[in-house]
Amino acid sequence: MGNSLSDVFSKGEESYSLGAAFSFPLLNRRARAQRTISEKREELALVDIERIRLAIQLEFHTSFEAMQTNFERVEATRYARELAEQSLSAEEKKLTAGTSSTFVVLRLQNDLNTAELREISAVASFNRSVADFNRMRGALE
Repeated sequence: MGNSLSDVFSKGEESYSLGAAFSFPLLNRRARAQRTISEKREELALVDIERIRLAIQLEFHTSFEAMQTNFERVEATRYARELAEQSLSAEEKKLTAGTSSTFVVLRLQNDLNTAELREISAVASFNRSVADFNRMRGALE
């Protein structure tokens, strides 16, 4: 009887069923966009840090080079002053011996004064560059 009742409702046709289940995540575009924005901001921050690091290295290197150049300038101007002193001394001896003129001695004195001023300027520049270099290093020497 159980079979006949099901036969009445099926009208003699066999019934088959097929099922399928699909699943897909709901798209959360806002969260994905915010994550992308955060990643890009992090990349920009890292680039900024690298740029700042390179700028500091360049400033440090430039400061060191200036100090080195000014030291060499001090040496050169000191040598020029010493030569001017020797020239003046030799010319004064010639003047005493009567083989030179006061005009030449005065010109050499002027040259010596100029050489001394250049040496003083070079020493001052060197001291400023040392102070700048120490400031870059963070030293208070």
